[in-house]
Amino acid sequence: MTKKIDWYDEFVDLRYTPAKDDLICLYYFEPAKGMSEKEAAGRIASESSAGTWTTLHKLPERVAKIKARAFHIEGKYVKVRVRPVTGAVPKPKIGFSAAEHSQVAYETWMGGFDLVKDDAFDWCR
Repeated sequence: MTKKIDWYDEFVDLRYTPAKDDLICLYYFEPAKGMSEKEAAGRIASESSAGTWTTLHKLPERVAKIKARAFHIEGKYVKVRVRPVTGAVPKPKIGFSAAEHSQVAYETWMGGFDLVKDDAFDWCR
């Protein structure tokens, strides 16, 4: 039987030293009752990058390569690491044609964003 892991800990590395080109984000947090600061910090790093709320039995290697790292916890503040995953959601309901929507997505990617979510399908239902 495959063991289920609480993989939020995988997003915490208190020995990590940021590189000069890392984007560091500072978060204020208050852990939920019964949650440790380390687990809360791991959840923040996870949700800021490649994490998912879906139960995993193994953290995929591709996720390990791009995941954020909570590397400094002080009081109610945590610093997260290499950089968050960035994304945009151009809204089709403002009247984009398919060509305009494609142009916005292209410009978003060329500007450095990681992903563009297309809500057009959801909107058309």
